[in-house]
Amino acid sequence: MQAVEDEASELHAACKAVLAAGEELVARARTSGDIRQDVTAPDLYALVNAAAWAGEHSSPSQGARPLAFGLDGFRTSATDHE
Repeated sequence: MQAVEDEASELHAACKAVLAAGEELVARARTSGDIRQDVTAPDLYALVNAAAWAGEHSSPSQGARPLAFGLDGFRTSATDHE
């Protein structure tokens, strides 16, 4: 993610494209009411990064749990749809 800010990085353009795609994905999910209005693309990336780290340092089944818990936290509650 540091390459997003570093225009000299050879990863800059790719990171900007990934960030833009994530922003679009999160915006659509907010608009549809599937996720909370305060969730951002950087929130999603931080969660995925943390889950990837957990997956590398534990069993595959245990590593998937933080991602599932985090995604549950992003979702709106049933009462938000009423």
